[in-house]
Amino acid sequence: MSGSPELHELTAEAAAAEIRARRLSPVELVDAVLARIEKIDPGLSCFATVDADGARAAARAAEAQVTSGAELGALHGVPCSVKDLIDVRGLPTIRGAVPFADTVAQADAPAATLLRQAGAVCVGKTTTPEFGWSFITASPVTGRTLNPWRPDRTAGGSSGGAGAALAAGMGPLAVATDGGGSIRLPAAFTGVVGLKPTSGRVPTYPPSDLGTLGHLGPMARSVRDVARLLDVLTGHTGAEVGPMARACGRPVEHLRVGYSPALNGGPVDPEVRAVVDAWVAALVAAGVPVTRFDLVLDGVEDTWDRLYAQSITRQVDALPPSAQEQLSPQLRAFIDSTRALPRSAGPDAELVRRTVAARADAVLRDYDLVITPTTSTVAFDAGLEHPGTVAGVAVGLTDWARLTQVWNLTGFPAISLPAGTTADGLPVGVQIAGPTHGDAVVLALAAYAERALGPRLPRRVAG
Repeated sequence: MSGSPELHELTAEAAAAEIRARRLSPVELVDAVLARIEKIDPGLSCFATVDADGARAAARAAEAQVTSGAELGALHGVPCSVKDLIDVRGLPTIRGAVPFADTVAQADAPAATLLRQAGAVCVGKTTTPEFGWSFITASPVTGRTLNPWRPDRTAGGSSGGAGAALAAGMGPLAVATDGGGSIRLPAAFTGVVGLKPTSGRVPTYPPSDLGTLGHLGPMARSVRDVARLLDVLTGHTGAEVGPMARACGRPVEHLRVGYSPALNGGPVDPEVRAVVDAWVAALVAAGVPVTRFDLVLDGVEDTWDRLYAQSITRQVDALPPSAQEQLSPQLRAFIDSTRALPRSAGPDAELVRRTVAARADAVLRDYDLVITPTTSTVAFDAGLEHPGTVAGVAVGLTDWARLTQVWNLTGFPAISLPAGTTADGLPVGVQIAGPTHGDAVVLALAAYAERALGPRLPRRVAG
C-alpha cells in the first residue's frame, strides 16, 4: 500500500505511539474507525452491537488524560472490539442467539476490565454463531458474516466477525474465543493474525461451556499487535513493554522447527499446501532451519467431536423448551444428531485426550515449534455450513478443521498468520504451535517471519 496509511489502517502499536506523542487524537482515531464501521459493516455483518456513543465518550476521556499528563495505559485510546460471547458492562451479550437478544451484561468479564485498565476503547461486539457452535459465523440475530476479500465466501467461525472486521479496517484489535479453531480459522480465511494462547493463560469468566477446550485470545493485523494485546489480557496493562511484546524480538535461528503439511494424513487442498510450502521455503531461506515430518496424533478426530458435541448440547439443554424453539434449524439438527451419544462419551473422550496430549508433548520434545497449514481449505462459499470436499475427499461439519482442533485438545499455544494467497486471491494461513506455556516462543518465530518474509498479502487491509 503506497503512501501514509489512513487512520483506520493503523496498527495498534503505531496508534498508541502516536497518541502518546500527542500527534494523534483518540477522538479522531475512534471517529475514523466508527466511520469505517458505518460504511463497510452493512455489507459484511461483522458487528452484533456498535457502541458509538460509549466509544466516543471513552475517546474524549482518553484525550483528556493525554492532555492532562496523566499516566497512560498500554493501549490508551486505541479502538478494540470484543466477541459477543464475552461480557462488556452495559452492552448486550447476545451470544448469536434469539433467546439472549435482550440480555445486557451487568459487569465486565476479566478481559474487558483489563482492556479498560489499558485504556483501550471498545467500539462494539463482533458477531458469532449461536453459542459459538459453528466454524462459520451465521446466526438468526445477525445473519451471515461475509469475507472482505470476497463477499461470496465465508469469514469462518466462530470468531468470523472479529476476523472480517480486522481485515476490513474496522479497528486494529479484537478479543475473541477459540474452542477448536474459532480464532485461527477466521484469521486464516481473512488474512489476519490470531493466537490461541496456552490453556488458562488468559482469564475467562464466566467459564466456557467448552471447558478447557475453550480459550480467550487476541486477534490483530500484525503479530506484534497480537503480542501487545496478549500482554494486556494477562495483566500487563501499563505503558511498559510486556513480556510477549519483548518476545517478538528474540532470536529464532537456533530453534528446532518441524513442518508437517497435514495431520494424520488428512486431506489438504493442493493450493493451500503449495502456499504454505512456499512460506516454509522462504523461512528456511531467511535463516531458520526447518525439518519436514508427518504429524500423527491418533484420536484427535473422535475425541474433539465428542467433547464439542456434548458441550454444545449442555448449553442448549439448559434453555427452556420455548427458548430452544427460537434456535436455528441448523443448531437444533446438530443437537438432535448428538442425542445417541452415551453418557460416558465425554469422560471416555477426556481419557483419550490425555493420550493425545502426551503424544503431542513427545513431538514437542523433538521440535521446539511445529508448523502446519492453519486449515485444510481456503474460505468456501458463504452459503455452506462446511466445504463438503477437500482435495477430492468428502468432509463433514468439522473434519476440515482438525489442524486447529488438535491444539485445543492439548492446550498448547498456536498462532495463525498469513502465508500468502491462492491464484484467485484468497488468503491462506500458516499455523505455528508450541509447547504448553510456549506462547513467547511461538510469537518470536511468528514475528521473525513477519519481518523477514515481508507482506504475504497484496494489501494489508481488505474491503
